[in-house]
Amino acid sequence: MNSMTYKFNSLRSDILILAIILISGFKFASGIEGALDIGLYDESNYLYSGVKLTTLGFPEAQNAPLYAAWYYVISLFEPNRIKLYYLNYKLLTLLLPLFIYILCRRNRVSIHVALIISLFFLISPLNGYNWPKVSHFALIMVLTTFIIIGSTCSLFWASIFAPISALLVSYIRPEYFLTYVLSLLFFAFAITREFKRMQRLHLVCLIAEVLISILLLSILGLPLSGNRSNVAFGQHFSFHWVSWTGSQLNPWTNWQEIMSQNFGSAHTILEAFVNNPSVFLKHITYNLWTLVKDSINWAFPDIFAADQLSKRLGALYFIGICIAYFSNIRRNILKYRRLLILVGLFLLPGLVSAVFIHPRSHYLLLLWVLTGVLMATLIDTPAIEEKQMTQKQFIVLGLLIIALTPYFANKAAANRPNLETIRFIESLRIEEPVTVLEAEGGYHIYLGDNFRRVAEYDKNTGFNHFLSSRNINMIVLSNLLQKDTRFKDDAEWQHFLIEYSNLGYRDINIPNTDRKLMVRADLLRGK
Repeated sequence: MNSMTYKFNSLRSDILILAIILISGFKFASGIEGALDIGLYDESNYLYSGVKLTTLGFPEAQNAPLYAAWYYVISLFEPNRIKLYYLNYKLLTLLLPLFIYILCRRNRVSIHVALIISLFFLISPLNGYNWPKVSHFALIMVLTTFIIIGSTCSLFWASIFAPISALLVSYIRPEYFLTYVLSLLFFAFAITREFKRMQRLHLVCLIAEVLISILLLSILGLPLSGNRSNVAFGQHFSFHWVSWTGSQLNPWTNWQEIMSQNFGSAHTILEAFVNNPSVFLKHITYNLWTLVKDSINWAFPDIFAADQLSKRLGALYFIGICIAYFSNIRRNILKYRRLLILVGLFLLPGLVSAVFIHPRSHYLLLLWVLTGVLMATLIDTPAIEEKQMTQKQFIVLGLLIIALTPYFANKAAANRPNLETIRFIESLRIEEPVTVLEAEGGYHIYLGDNFRRVAEYDKNTGFNHFLSSRNINMIVLSNLLQKDTRFKDDAEWQHFLIEYSNLGYRDINIPNTDRKLMVRADLLRGK
């Protein structure tokens, strides 16, 4: 078989495999609307930034402006915000294994190994169960970068693409601005190495690199300009502190109070360490232990047994593979050393976030996917020519993979209180301006522009003044709101819960939830 014929057959095989992964992905994500609740707060805020992009402009650099742009593009095809949320969830869940397969093949990983890795990540908890989806979008951009660079790209061309990609990714996940800075140093090293051999094209690329960076920074701003990382640290430390102490405080909305109790006037991560190093190190230790424990759990998709014996056997199997292919790994480390450096630059922010903030699954998504692809690249030794399957073999393989792919809906919980609440309020068809008090994080985003939210953490006065000053005419009465210390300890709030009907409010049970809706009676006239 000559080289051209082999490449054609290999490309045809890759296209067929991608079709198999795509169909399996559609099966995996089918029915997701019936099994997955709408996630409020972060993901819904990103969605709102996208659908309001032409009205409000790009959000701040630290709030994922490129992800907002992505939402805007797909909102052109799906204007309904509830359906848009699920469409985005499906798209990013489907696209991830496709890009993983393409990158594996770009790195000359054999077809069967690339297929196994992509299918593994398709059904992994790191994919379907991972929320918010902003990290998926960032990862897909990183995978695209490495697909362009390739495993054998020259030092100069690799260093050209890496900084721009890292800067773009930092407008999705701001912590990757660290990768941008480090890749600029890598770029400076490459320029020094290639200076005597630089051609006109190299000079043009160098100028373009500088101009693109200046343009992005001037239009979108500096990704690390806000206090997002300090807020993330404060909230996740508070989450740990509540679990240690058994406190009734909500760590996500009372984090400033908790931080003040433990770190005094600290406003940054460094100041927190200086003010109380012992508690800070306890937080770090807890993160490291959680990272190790959760990494083992994430390594096993739900279709596999999750008992301790299976996990240990899986770990031993992985160690055995590394020992068996040690010579391949050592040889490929030297061969792909530039690729290893670049991958390391993109892995660093996720690892830092896991250690200093918390090893949440969406922080580590990029870490584990890139590590998986990299290990396949180092271990696998692609043959010069792979044996091509016949059309009949491809059909049999495809049908088998599709049949074995689980449905996401079979594993996910059917409890969807946020979606049920949104749909119930929607069914009231209220056209007047509504100010809704709630603790879940953004029902108004899906209810129309006549709705606006007042958050429970905005309350810093007695309830009566808070109610009148904010013109609140709707309250979603949930367990989260009732347990909030700002309300639970307020006598005026307790009095309102008894006398609400005399104050002009009606209460309605929200179907299929444990929540009630308390509404001003004048909003329900004629309904």
